[in-house]
Amino acid sequence: DEGSGSAFGKLLLKKYFMKKLPHDLEQEFQATYNLTIEETLKNMYHNPRANAYLGEFNQFIAERKKHAYFQNLIFEEMKNFFEYQVLPYPEAGQVEINFIGSIAYYYEEIIRAAAAELNLSVGVVVKKPIDSLVEYHINYLLNDILN
Repeated sequence: DEGSGSAFGKLLLKKYFMKKLPHDLEQEFQATYNLTIEETLKNMYHNPRANAYLGEFNQFIAERKKHAYFQNLIFEEMKNFFEYQVLPYPEAGQVEINFIGSIAYYYEEIIRAAAAELNLSVGVVVKKPIDSLVEYHINYLLNDILN
């Protein structure tokens, strides 16, 4: 699932265990998680909540999203998201694409940049849909009550 927390977690783990992270990030990751390949594989393949497990590692990326390495990693993953999940629709280039969720919220600037490179337009990005629903209902309920 391109662009998801679990996809980012899986990418991070793959790069960590394949020794593809920059040295500074590798050291920070090791100090933060102290993982073994055996423990990680067990959690990925024998844990009924493997996606949640993988998604937890996205926090490491989100906290360091200004690092050039992660800027590129996030950008490329978001381009993958658009290429696989959005561009197959013929109208994709003619409508705004709206996002809901914490991944989109935290990576909004990078998502907009990836979309722009593909000539796509991003509209609204909402962290929690409940916030928008509450605002909508308050505005309309208050208008009804006051009028």
